[in-house]
Amino acid sequence: DFIKQHAEAKLERLANITAMTIINRTSSDSKPPSCLILATENGDIFMVDAQLFRVIYHAKLYSHEVTPILMSVSGLFDTDFNIVASTSEGYVYLLRKAWLEGHEILQTEYPIISLTLLPVDQTIIVATEEQELSCYSKKGKKLWTIELETNAKCTVPIYLPHLGITLVAVALGNQKVQFYSQTMLVDEMKVKDNVSAMIFGRLGQEDHVLSLVTVKGDLLVKILKRTAEFNQEIKPKTPDNQRMPRKQKKAPKFNVLAIKNKEKAIAVFNSNQAELLNFRLTVARAAVETLRSAESTIAGGLNSAELKLSAEVCGVGPEFRLFLTLENLSTEHEAPNLRVLLHADTDHYELPKPTAVLPILEAGMKMEIDFEVIAVLDPETHLPPPTLTEENSMVRVILFKTVTIKTSIRPVTAWNFSSSVISRYTINPHHYVIGPAI
Repeated sequence: DFIKQHAEAKLERLANITAMTIINRTSSDSKPPSCLILATENGDIFMVDAQLFRVIYHAKLYSHEVTPILMSVSGLFDTDFNIVASTSEGYVYLLRKAWLEGHEILQTEYPIISLTLLPVDQTIIVATEEQELSCYSKKGKKLWTIELETNAKCTVPIYLPHLGITLVAVALGNQKVQFYSQTMLVDEMKVKDNVSAMIFGRLGQEDHVLSLVTVKGDLLVKILKRTAEFNQEIKPKTPDNQRMPRKQKKAPKFNVLAIKNKEKAIAVFNSNQAELLNFRLTVARAAVETLRSAESTIAGGLNSAELKLSAEVCGVGPEFRLFLTLENLSTEHEAPNLRVLLHADTDHYELPKPTAVLPILEAGMKMEIDFEVIAVLDPETHLPPPTLTEENSMVRVILFKTVTIKTSIRPVTAWNFSSSVISRYTINPHHYVIGPAI
């Protein structure tokens, strides 16, 4: 049966993927849409749309079958882009958007360890096993060559538009990472293990972050100082035994203040403790007042989107249905990691499902959630119990944002209703705008 079923099937050989990278589709902003570029062992270059997951570009690296092992790209898909790829034999090929086949531009004498296409001047940086770092033009002309201390493990371009330069970070086999501006060594740093991979770009709120992965699997994150400059070539470091000791600067005002604090240590400590307790009390009062208020705007570091919360309570009792409508008013930012919590006195209310984890709320979208609220009545009179007061009759609806770091949560807004309002059976929607939030 198997032979009959596949007797007329087309024979095909699926090629393995040997190299991957990404390219921005429309712009070079911090979060642009991107496409995935795949290179196979038979020399095919595929570009896959990350949203539709379909092939939007296909070309051959060369006229005959070659196997690329390294690949680098620059440019934008909608305008123009360049792809360079190298093989294990030392050949380097160039492929442009309008080409269906790539062209061979150069061949190195030794195997290539790393290949980088710089985005600004469109030059190709090649690191070989001969402890050399070379620069070539897109026509294959060698521009310069420098000798490295040891073999390079990997390279990555460091694009700094605010300084108007593009550096090349080279990870060496002696646990060093060196930064070159063309042939000039402008900086270097020592790491605890040999680096096997590097990437430079935006991480969180920082624009210039260098992430390194070592051979042992450690992840190192280095953030570039905003005041850093790379306009001078670094000099060889002086050995430790030849360094001149630094003279400590005298600070007479600091010494006088330290002596006074030491003489009145108890009074200074009590004063600091009183200020700390007063600050904690102020924060606690503000938090309680915010949670009790129905017009809360707690941002707490959530400064990307505005949310609108609409609530409606329906039912004839003692079982009610609470309908919440959450709308993202932002046109650009999404609202992830949201949770809803219902809080009430357990002696007077039953909440079968007090919490709900919400999916990501995209920009301009709405989301509806409903909860069941059961009011506890006196079994004899079927009326609210006499212990029900204005304070314990409140049911709070609290919107939280979970923070992945340290698994903490932050309140975004709160909404209250009581059984005195529930007795009307239906409540009109109440709207609250939280901004800035999420």
